[in-house]
Amino acid sequence: MLAAFVIGLLLILLSSMIAEVGFDAANPSAEVRTWGMRYLKIRIVGAPFVLVAYVLVGFFRGCADALSPLWITLLINLVNLVGDVVLIHGVWGAPRLGVEGAAWASVLARGHASGGGYLLTRYRSYIWCEGALKLESRAQRLIATNLHLFGRTACLLFTQFFLLRTVSGLGEVSLAAHAVLWQVWSLVSYGVDGFAHGVETLVGNALGTGDHTGAIATARRCMKWGGALGAGCGLMFLVGLPQIGALLTDHVEVVARVAQMATLLSLTQPFNGLVYILDGILMGANDVAYLFLAMAIVAFGIFLPAVLGTMWMSLGLWGAWVAYSALMLGRFALLYGRFRGRKWVRSIGLPHGTGLDTTAGGF
Repeated sequence: MLAAFVIGLLLILLSSMIAEVGFDAANPSAEVRTWGMRYLKIRIVGAPFVLVAYVLVGFFRGCADALSPLWITLLINLVNLVGDVVLIHGVWGAPRLGVEGAAWASVLARGHASGGGYLLTRYRSYIWCEGALKLESRAQRLIATNLHLFGRTACLLFTQFFLLRTVSGLGEVSLAAHAVLWQVWSLVSYGVDGFAHGVETLVGNALGTGDHTGAIATARRCMKWGGALGAGCGLMFLVGLPQIGALLTDHVEVVARVAQMATLLSLTQPFNGLVYILDGILMGANDVAYLFLAMAIVAFGIFLPAVLGTMWMSLGLWGAWVAYSALMLGRFALLYGRFRGRKWVRSIGLPHGTGLDTTAGGF
């Protein structure tokens, strides 16, 4: 939490440089840049609270406490929702701030719901125990784990940023359609996240107690759920993407552009659902070095050549999303191969003589 708060403060101090570099790289239109800069300069004030909340959610998940993150998330969304209505539209005597009001609403929501008070109340006997703030022998492994996860996430964010930059050069209609598609795409993540986060905790706990068979069985069950939820979302996108797009915007051209992507988005959703679960399995097993390696391979070996190729062929928004779909398929292939090989079981430590069957069938 201390590290997260310090990093958040550094982000605030460097916000002007981050904004200039980021928007130069994204290359948006002048109007988008102006409003984006104004939004970011306010939104980044909440960076310490956002990062602390991430730490807290990770702590609660590690303790198999699924309700605390739920209450924190509900509080964040409730404060954000009320703040949006009040500050964007200027009701109840508040000023009408528009885009800047949305930024302030997000800052207020994160500041009110970081969860620190709840943590101190429920777990104070553990936090304030003797030696709790001293570095232990496991600190080196903790640092290594975080560095690998940072590298993996940095590669993923690179692909998403490069995708955004590619789409920004296609005009404002394509950029708006991309924003809608990204929200729709995230539906699968939200639907599968519960199983992905659950499998992180359950697999980690099982491997930590030596129950390797139980870890594999849990992983298989969650993969079936992930694939099924992904397939369900894919079917929904195939038959209803234009209607979903119309719920998010009333711009006819944007909705038409979104509707053109229905088939592509629907076909990849079962694999996306499985990727999120596989991520959770390997994180729970602390096989994060492989996650970093796999993400780097697909980001620079698959996605980047694919998106550059689609730009060269002038395939527009469709080509950009083909490249990102190729990224997800590449992630699935590498992560599923790792899962089948069972090396992830040994990431936490496999005692000799367990008799683990690494050739078991099924998933």
